[in-house]
Amino acid sequence: MADKRLGELLLRGWTMLADNCSVCNCPLMRNPDGKKYCVQCEAWVYDNKKREEKKFNELFPSSGNQPKRDIPKNNVITQKKESTEKIEKKENKEKRIEEKTKHNNNNKSTCNGSVLELLDNKLKLLGQALNEETDIKKSEEIIQLMDKIITLIEHYKKVNN
Repeated sequence: MADKRLGELLLRGWTMLADNCSVCNCPLMRNPDGKKYCVQCEAWVYDNKKREEKKFNELFPSSGNQPKRDIPKNNVITQKKESTEKIEKKENKEKRIEEKTKHNNNNKSTCNGSVLELLDNKLKLLGQALNEETDIKKSEEIIQLMDKIITLIEHYKKVNN
């Protein structure tokens, strides 16, 4: 698929460069405006110096006029920034769930709550987290935790009956 796209761009006047993409090792293309592009990643490629300046400007925007951004939505920098934001949101969500669990556990233990109620409450919170989770690996981790809690509940019932 990349070969076909390379050919199409060559016919449109683009130049194939000797440089390769640092992500997928596909030959880079340069458009007539001089911008580098990776056909395989479908992303614009910037020189490290320009990339570092843009990252710096994103982290520390000037209070005056900010330069107009001409970076396409699907470039590597934007994808990394978006994935970092998603990770931060999920970590914050996990912290909130953990804090709620600790709060609920403290309340339950001081209010004549039983171990089964605590485990059941934890299972419900994990169910909510699983319902909101979009990352497959994190979902698998939540399911493993739920399985362990179910095993604990079954074991506790056998021991106490």
